[in-house]
Amino acid sequence: MSTSSNRLKDHVLSIINDIENGIPVTQQDIDDGYYDEGQYEAGDTLGAWDYIKDALDIEYTVNGAKEYRGASILVAFGGPNITINTKKHQVEAYWWGESYIEPYHTDAMDLDGTCAELFDC
Repeated sequence: MSTSSNRLKDHVLSIINDIENGIPVTQQDIDDGYYDEGQYEAGDTLGAWDYIKDALDIEYTVNGAKEYRGASILVAFGGPNITINTKKHQVEAYWWGESYIEPYHTDAMDLDGTCAELFDC
C-alpha cells in the first residue's frame, strides 16, 4: 500500500472512530468558546448537530416517494475528498485515483437521525 493510501486509510479510520465512539468535549474546547455557554461540560460527547454544522455539503438519498433514506456528508474536500455515507454506513475517501472505503457499525452521535431531521425541515 502506498503512502497516500495509508494516509487515506488513517483519515477514514479516524472518522470511523469518531462516529462509533463519539468525540469527547474537552475543557479546552469550552474555554476556547467552541460551544455556547452551558451547551456542554467537559467529558460530554459532541452532538451530531455540532459535528455536521461544519460539513461542506450534505447530499440526501430519497426514494420515489421523496422519503429520506440516507445522506452523504462531505467532511473533507480538495485533498482528499471524504464523505460519510449514512445510507451505506461507510466512510469513503478519494485522492488522485486512489480510494479507501470502510464500513462503520455504530453511530454514537446519531448522524443519520440528525440528517433525517434536517431533511424534514
